[in-house]
Amino acid sequence: IDRMRSHKWGLFGLVIVFMFVTMAVFAPALGPTTVEQNMRNSYGYEMNYYDSETGTVETIVVGEANLGSVSKGNDRNIGPWSYDDYGRFHPFGTMQDGSDLFTFLMVGSRISLVIGVLSVGLSASIAASLALTAAYYKGRVDLSMVLISDGVMAMPQLLLLIMLTSVFTDHWINEIYSGGFLLALIFAFTGWTYMWRSIRGPALQISEREWIDAARSFGQRPITIMRKHMLPYVTGYLLIYG
Repeated sequence: IDRMRSHKWGLFGLVIVFMFVTMAVFAPALGPTTVEQNMRNSYGYEMNYYDSETGTVETIVVGEANLGSVSKGNDRNIGPWSYDDYGRFHPFGTMQDGSDLFTFLMVGSRISLVIGVLSVGLSASIAASLALTAAYYKGRVDLSMVLISDGVMAMPQLLLLIMLTSVFTDHWINEIYSGGFLLALIFAFTGWTYMWRSIRGPALQISEREWIDAARSFGQRPITIMRKHMLPYVTGYLLIYG
């Protein structure tokens, strides 16, 4: 914390991460509209607006209002920090279909955050478990882990991603966070090998230390040795590569 206080670029990065996480967590409250009204079912909602030409309050479907707020380039734009003809405020302007860009970005940031955190967390868990197991038992266990990781790394990740998303198109798991949860699982179970390769070496070095032999001689269980005496020394590598 003392080093962080005087590290300007570190503080700058902390502010950026904090703003991104805040925007993702509080996206429904910060957005001028909702995803349901803005993109998914814009023709299923109505809104009232004041028509300056007739001097009356009119009712229009949100989808029709979006068509009247389309940004087409040049001088036909609903730019940042402006209102459209229907009195709706757009902090980042509108998209080419007239929907609010700020709402689109906030919901996208929430999905991106879920994919990133979940996929890295699962990858780190798988990599740490397999690396510690391979380093503790060595021999055939370590060799089998190497062969499995080589097999996973040999598969083309992009083609596998396309195939699995097509297979699970109608599955309930694809409905979670607009498919973000499924993408996180695919990234985790196809990307753990790179992190495993990175921490396998340090785990093998730690397994040769004297305190590991001492823990064995005291009769501690292998899972306890891996969790208490080996995992703390590879956590730094997990954080860096994660």
